[in-house]
Amino acid sequence: MSFIFTRPGWRNAGIGKFMIYHLIQTSLGKDITLHVSINNPALFLYQKFGFKVESVVLDFYDKYLRRDTHESKHAFFCRLER
Repeated sequence: MSFIFTRPGWRNAGIGKFMIYHLIQTSLGKDITLHVSINNPALFLYQKFGFKVESVVLDFYDKYLRRDTHESKHAFFCRLER
């Protein structure tokens, strides 16, 4: 899974939580890694499931974001060890 995104009108309805739960349940015994923007509140959701920040990746989203955006181009690299 490359990206998890919930449309703004559907946020805080438990959809992202269900997707992460399903990913974890179907990957038993395997480490799971992900990147999340350093200003994305989804980090708190991942941490609730046990993901730990291992490093910061500078300019991770540079090729995905426009230059005039206020979004951070840096990401946390997180891991759920199993």
